[in-house]
Amino acid sequence: MYPIVNDLADKSDKNKGIDNLLKEAEKVNSNLDTDSDGLLDRVEIVLGISQNISDTDNDGYSDYYKWYEN
Repeated sequence: MYPIVNDLADKSDKNKGIDNLLKEAEKVNSNLDTDSDGLLDRVEIVLGISQNISDTDNDGYSDYYKWYEN
C-alpha cells in the first residue's frame, strides 16, 4: 500500500526524519490539494503519498478513499 512515515525517515535518526516531514508539510498552503483527491497536500506529505497523483499506488482507488472511506 503506502510507505510508512518511519520508512521515509532518516534511518540514522527516525525522529529527525519525521520532524523534517512535518516541517516540509508546514511550508505547504494549508488548503492546497494539487491532485484534487480530497487530501490536502500537507497531509499527503506526512502520509508519504504523492501530492500530484490522486491514486498514488495506481490501484484504481483514490488516495482519499483509501485513507478515509476504507
